[in-house]
Amino acid sequence: MRLAVLTIAIFLVCISPVSAQEHLVPEMHMFGVPDQYQQKIRQLFEEGFKPEVRAKVLILESFTTESLVGIRKTSHGMEVFHLRARSSIGDTEILKEYEAGRITLLDRNGNQTPGIETKEYQDLKSRTPSDFREIPIESRSKSIDQGTADLVLDVWKAMLLETHYTKKGRFGKDGTTYYFSMWDSVSGPLTGEIWSPSDASRTGRLVHLANSLRRYAHQEVSEADLKAIIKRTRLQLNATR
Repeated sequence: MRLAVLTIAIFLVCISPVSAQEHLVPEMHMFGVPDQYQQKIRQLFEEGFKPEVRAKVLILESFTTESLVGIRKTSHGMEVFHLRARSSIGDTEILKEYEAGRITLLDRNGNQTPGIETKEYQDLKSRTPSDFREIPIESRSKSIDQGTADLVLDVWKAMLLETHYTKKGRFGKDGTTYYFSMWDSVSGPLTGEIWSPSDASRTGRLVHLANSLRRYAHQEVSEADLKAIIKRTRLQLNATR
């Protein structure tokens, strides 16, 4: 009986669905049919959506500003670049809500104070442009040899080609969503996203590589170290395929 139960347990493990963290899932907005927010991101990070960009990941993290990491071709060769907004697009919308009178503050006695008379509004206004197109963009970049760039693109492509829908999605109230994209000469545009994957998952490995590229653009990682990270990532992904 115990052997039968053990056999059934092993069988159930083998046929259980693959974890949603082990692959990217399709996205319909950021690189497909954008809504108003995604359209603003495209305008704000126009540099990151140009044809010479070979691969990119847009990073939308709770409680901080939007950013984008990518690899692009320049007149001098390939380079890794990182773009980060100085303030959030969402904050420009909140500012409008304050100024339209739709945000108020209640005191202990239930009396309402217009939001624009609060310190919270003044702090927000001091750091947020009224128009999202005026948000300053921090930009860092560093050249990378073609061979190393090709290794990164191979990892990007391999993971994006595995993108598929899941029966049960992963999402949460906070966290970070990563939107991966690249152009492939055979398959055309490849896109996929993942929300806050665990470090040990396959998508977590991909996110780690993206973060390593960001650090490389800031000269916090040498090209030799980056190559080692890419090699390790490829081995880890191949081992869990």
